[in-house]
Amino acid sequence: MIGPIFQRETATLPRRGRHFVNRVVFAMMLFAILCTTWLLLAGIQPVQNAGDLARFGVLIFQLIAPFQLIVLLFAAALAGSTAVSHEKDKQTLLLLLMTSLSNAEVVLGKIGAGLLTSVDAFLASIPIIFAITLLGGVSTEQVIACTWITGCTLVASASLGATISFWREKTFQSIAVTMLIIALWLVFGEWIASGSIRSIEPQWANIISPLRAVWDVSQPIASKQILPPDIPIGNPLLAGSFILTIGICLMAISIVMLRQWNPSKER
Repeated sequence: MIGPIFQRETATLPRRGRHFVNRVVFAMMLFAILCTTWLLLAGIQPVQNAGDLARFGVLIFQLIAPFQLIVLLFAAALAGSTAVSHEKDKQTLLLLLMTSLSNAEVVLGKIGAGLLTSVDAFLASIPIIFAITLLGGVSTEQVIACTWITGCTLVASASLGATISFWREKTFQSIAVTMLIIALWLVFGEWIASGSIRSIEPQWANIISPLRAVWDVSQPIASKQILPPDIPIGNPLLAGSFILTIGICLMAISIVMLRQWNPSKER
């Protein structure tokens, strides 16, 4: 559906050993955080009733949800950037542009190829996140909202990395600019949350910043909804939609500007 580039990547990815190692390592990291937190809690105070387990569930969800987002956010951006930069380093991107492939097939194929590894690790971590609801203190709606925001963030970050790589010629420049933009994005969200920007209400930080959105979801009492109260998980739904829209806009920019950026004037 996306094109032959993505189809080739889906066919060759399972043949690589790191395909299995990455998702196992990431899932084990989350499970290690869960076990370590449990050992610390059991060592500090005795767990005697369901209320203690519920408090532990809230604590572990507040640790794992932002950790999962941050790791996958930068991993997807790096994968999206290197998927395009690798073609430029080998000077094979120009060969792709000389074929009958359309701009959309090239752009969406490379973004999809960069997303495969991150999405694979993301899917491997979902059972661990949902298992937290068994402890209590965390609802299924919170986990679904966290999963929705994280998934939309993966698409946006991979699209950002690919767009910058299509624009810039050097691999180091592409990765550096991508990481800088993501860092500024998160800092901007914290700036809004602090109330330093008077023209923007602090609650909008939970929509603009994915880290703030996930942190708001992980709280036992969610903040005031911007959408009508009868819409379930209104703030997470709006935040994920906003972040996903950013990713789609970046894809559209890459599709329109692909043959104007490549080959570059430097080459």
